[in-house]
Amino acid sequence: MQATSRIRQLPQNVVNQIAAGEIIERTASVVKELVENSIDAGASRIEVEIQQGGQDLIRVTDNGHGIYPEDLPLAMASHATSKLHSAEDLALVDTLGFRGEALASIGSVAKVVIQSCPHDLIQGGQIASDGERVSAPAPWNGSPGTRVEVRHLFFNSPVRRKFLKSPAADTAQISEILYRLILSRAHGTHASSDLHWVYRNNEKVVFQIPGGTGLVEKAALLFGKDFADELLPVEETVSGYRLTGFIGSPNLDQGSSRSQYFFLNGRWFRDKSVAHALQEGFKGHLMTGRFPVAFLFLDMAPEKVDVNVHPAKSEVRFREAGMVHHLVHNAVKKSLALLNPASRYSFPDKSPPAEGQLPASFPGPFSTPGTNQERQPFSLQSGPGPQNELPLPRLPFRQESTSTALPSWQSAISNLGQSQGAEVGSAESAISPIQQSWDSPLKAIQFFDSYILLETAEGVLVIDQHALHERVLYEQLKSRLQEGKVQKQKLLIPETIELPASVMSQVIENLDSFAELGFEIRGTGAKALLLDGIPAILGNKSPGDLFLAIVDHLYSKGAMPSRETLLHQVMSLTACHSAVRAGDKLTGTEMAMLAQMRHLSRSNYHCPHGRPTSLLIPKTDLERQFGRT
Repeated sequence: MQATSRIRQLPQNVVNQIAAGEIIERTASVVKELVENSIDAGASRIEVEIQQGGQDLIRVTDNGHGIYPEDLPLAMASHATSKLHSAEDLALVDTLGFRGEALASIGSVAKVVIQSCPHDLIQGGQIASDGERVSAPAPWNGSPGTRVEVRHLFFNSPVRRKFLKSPAADTAQISEILYRLILSRAHGTHASSDLHWVYRNNEKVVFQIPGGTGLVEKAALLFGKDFADELLPVEETVSGYRLTGFIGSPNLDQGSSRSQYFFLNGRWFRDKSVAHALQEGFKGHLMTGRFPVAFLFLDMAPEKVDVNVHPAKSEVRFREAGMVHHLVHNAVKKSLALLNPASRYSFPDKSPPAEGQLPASFPGPFSTPGTNQERQPFSLQSGPGPQNELPLPRLPFRQESTSTALPSWQSAISNLGQSQGAEVGSAESAISPIQQSWDSPLKAIQFFDSYILLETAEGVLVIDQHALHERVLYEQLKSRLQEGKVQKQKLLIPETIELPASVMSQVIENLDSFAELGFEIRGTGAKALLLDGIPAILGNKSPGDLFLAIVDHLYSKGAMPSRETLLHQVMSLTACHSAVRAGDKLTGTEMAMLAQMRHLSRSNYHCPHGRPTSLLIPKTDLERQFGRT
């Protein structure tokens, strides 16, 4: 047997380099570990300085408790920590770090100097590591606290250094890590929320954030005041779980989830279940492919969560994951239910404030606009809605001929919703219209046969006629579903619908859900269904084409939707294809009815697919643009 095949104990510096491969992925990982140590040390001021994206220099200075000179060698040893004393402590971790691996791992792949002085000593000590050897402690005459200097990361590992990103990319990642850490300390329940932050890049100050700065103010400094102005407060407590923070209004939607920050007991983390709950809470408020902004803080007893499941401690395991999902989902929906309906359009400011400047008087937590009445989020299991709501009116639809040809699975979808008539008909409404006089002057015009321009006390309101009518019809269906009063219309001649066998079985399993919304369906064979009845709201729309579109949308990904998802999607598509369309000319009465509808829907500011239904151009902005103010 060759000597190289024998089992041997690895040298400690090799063990540390292996550990560094898990903990230290790039320069941002070093910054994260060092700053977390400073926070755990009770610092009230932390300064971070980098050069060349941290590849040449990372220096973190704090005024925390400090390290006694005789303990400095232990600081560079693996699995040496002041934060744990027994295995039982792992279940009660309330610090950001606890494994005692970071400094040893960093010291094995970089040149490190640690200088520290406790507050009760006149003189502190310093220690250095060159990647293999650790020096003996030496005296250091510095201010109380700790300074850690890391130079030339991966200098002794050419392969790892070759795979470092560019300095610009590493700088961006370090900034993101600092954003997470700074925002995590904006939560009032944590003593370190009064931290003063200083960040320098290549000897230039990037930002300074004074201690005591609130979350909204920090968001204004880091992301801009316009960003912070769109934040909505969130707060919910259930069975020992507490959620606080802010979500962005739908106007602040993003193309990715990068602006979602989740914190657990003051620690940033990522979790698919929490992200899903957030996205579900925004359902109907955002367009497909768009993501909400969120700064959410979860607080719970340490024994309710395991934070020791990931090398970088960025993932956690909840004991009651379903409870956490429910908490986030409900809190988000409650916050959005109080949102002002109209999106606001602002003209570009002619004299923007200096970059990074915080206004002298920045608003505190936002008050709820528009109403003081608490609104409960809609739930498909929640029972009847408010009884004092007016019945939702319905605009006449264009007459469409119903095709008697057998709709095919592949071709019918592309022909869905094509108007066959040219005039607005007088189809009988399934819901009684509002009994109200329209004699009052209404300054409204239609343009592009798609939008309604309306004068209001606040300014000019632009309404998307299709999006608003779609939302109203969706709310109408939802209300009738809650009350168990969805009106149905029998077809004189049942329509035969052919479906692939794989889809057919899934539709059959959900016949009860379709029936709740007014679709009466019978199975006639392995590939065919009979459509006997439809929701009365469809009027003269082609029921076969609509049903095919619904089925195609629901099952195109091959996954069985939940009952709630199925009902939401069916209601959304039914409302979409039943509403007036862009290109439909409306009479003055119809415009008046549609304008009034925006006051009757609970969530009238976005259609069920997430598009805004109206846009408000404030009068003050118009006056400013025309030089009247």
